[in-house]
Amino acid sequence: KMSEIILTGKIREPGRKGPARKLRRNGLVPGIIYGRGDQVAVSVDSKQIIKIMDVKGGVNNILNSKIDGDSKERKVMIKDISVHPMTDQILHIDFIEIDSSKPIKTKVKLEFIGVPKGVKEQGGQLNVNIKAVRVEALPGDVPSAIALPVDDIELGQVVRISDLKVEDKLKILEKPEATILSVSVPKVEEIEPETEEAGEELEDTKSEDTKPEDTKTPNNEPSSEG
Repeated sequence: KMSEIILTGKIREPGRKGPARKLRRNGLVPGIIYGRGDQVAVSVDSKQIIKIMDVKGGVNNILNSKIDGDSKERKVMIKDISVHPMTDQILHIDFIEIDSSKPIKTKVKLEFIGVPKGVKEQGGQLNVNIKAVRVEALPGDVPSAIALPVDDIELGQVVRISDLKVEDKLKILEKPEATILSVSVPKVEEIEPETEEAGEELEDTKSEDTKPEDTKTPNNEPSSEG
């Protein structure tokens, strides 16, 4: 289950770029809390957000908001984070307020346990198609990850969504037949050996290219053949 973490911050004036830039220069991130009627513009410490992301479960952790200037304590989750493409600086963050008694939809990563037998003993290649799955559950029932043991997976075997073992209170929203991973025979590129005929053609080309009269002509044009 997700950890419950305190989120601290301050109310800010929404919708103005100048103050938002100033916040970022001071190590703060402009953000917004929404989802249950009202909408609150906030500023939070960027280091605090990074720590939350580093906790097991990341964006799926439940945060107890204690925002200066907001009379209401809320349970929120990270909905979206905007990051600068060059510097990785957090530019903006959206929090969604949740009701602990109502299910939410989110993504949970898959945690592969072990090394497939088909790779370790049979020389196969592991192909991973899905690393996280969409789920629906009550906020307190969302796991930090879904464990998937892979030690017994052999060469040629496929693991599908339907093979995941989860508790009844967690509903997986992916198609049951979707492939999570497989172990296949590694692809080997075949190099065709040079035939005797091709070798003879190469020799003929070499002899033509080295004719004395050709080498003395300064404005030779490249051959259009081959």
